[in-house]
Amino acid sequence: MKKIFLLFALGLFVNTISAQVKPYVGIKAGLNFTNYDIEADFDYKSNTGFHIGAVGHLPLGEKAGLQLEALYSAEQAATDYDTVAFNEVDLDYIEVPLLFTYNLTKGLQIQAGPQFELKVNSEVSLNDGIDFGTDEDSIKQEIEDDFKSMNFDAAVGVQYTLPAIGIFAQARYVYGITDISETMDLTSNQFLLSVGMKF
Repeated sequence: MKKIFLLFALGLFVNTISAQVKPYVGIKAGLNFTNYDIEADFDYKSNTGFHIGAVGHLPLGEKAGLQLEALYSAEQAATDYDTVAFNEVDLDYIEVPLLFTYNLTKGLQIQAGPQFELKVNSEVSLNDGIDFGTDEDSIKQEIEDDFKSMNFDAAVGVQYTLPAIGIFAQARYVYGITDISETMDLTSNQFLLSVGMKF
């Protein structure tokens, strides 16, 4: 009798937990504020970019979970230095964060984990003040190809969800661990603001 009661209690507990924490998918979009760190006598100032994509969350218990995202991210930067070969750069990535999540209170969640970036496009504008001669097109292509096809970052942030309607807001900092260029000591750090909806 005691075993039956324990099994019943365990089943009731598991059912209660599963009712409270369920897997979900969603969509999100927002703004990127990117800072480029370069070991040089000049720097690149970031213009505001954007991101959009999908979110999937798998609970690992009542409070913990894993969140996987797939985002299209557009970044832009420019410099006023007149001795630099290119003064504007546009970089587009597919970003894949894999985040450990933990619910602090109802609706409030912290997130942290690695992020992988896959480059889908790089485009630069050469400095008009420099005469590249007949090699301008090849130099432009060489610079664009210099940006790495894959990067590795670390992400940490918070998410707040309105449980009744499934709308959430995120604030996240992404620290660039690897250089994004093959030949330059250049890393990118981002601050992201996002809004989304769970389904």
